[in-house]
Amino acid sequence: MRRIDRDIDRTLTRLRNAVRDRGFTQMEVQHALGWGRSYISQLLTKQKSVRFDQILMILNVIGVEPGEFFRGIYDVDVLRRPGPRHTSRQSTLRGELRRSRLVIDGLVSVLKQKSVITASELSRAIERVGRERSRYR
Repeated sequence: MRRIDRDIDRTLTRLRNAVRDRGFTQMEVQHALGWGRSYISQLLTKQKSVRFDQILMILNVIGVEPGEFFRGIYDVDVLRRPGPRHTSRQSTLRGELRRSRLVIDGLVSVLKQKSVITASELSRAIERVGRERSRYR
C-alpha cells in the first residue's frame, strides 16, 4: 500500500472516531452540513474521494480544531512544519483567509440547517456578489 493510501486510511479512521467520540452520528453531521443521504458514509469509507475542505467542515461541525486533529494522526505540529519561507504579511493574509473560509463554511451550514437558505439560493447570492465585485475592479 502506498504511503498516501495509508495516510488517507488513517485520516478517515480518525475522522470516523472523532465524530463518534464527540457524540455525533454521521447522519447528524451530514444534516448539519446539508449533504445528501449517505454522502458522509461514502466519504468516510472511500467510496467517494474526500477533499481537505470537507474534512475541515466536518471538524467544524463536531468542534475539533484541525491542528488537534492532524497532530493526533501524525504526532507532530503540522502548523509548524518546515516549508517555504513567507513574509509575515503573506502568513497573516493566509491565516485571515483560512479563518474567513471556516467562518463562511460555518455560516452556510447553519443557514442550511435552519432552512434559512437553499443551496440554489446560496449559489445565486454568491454569483450576484461576484458580479458586483467585478464591477468595482
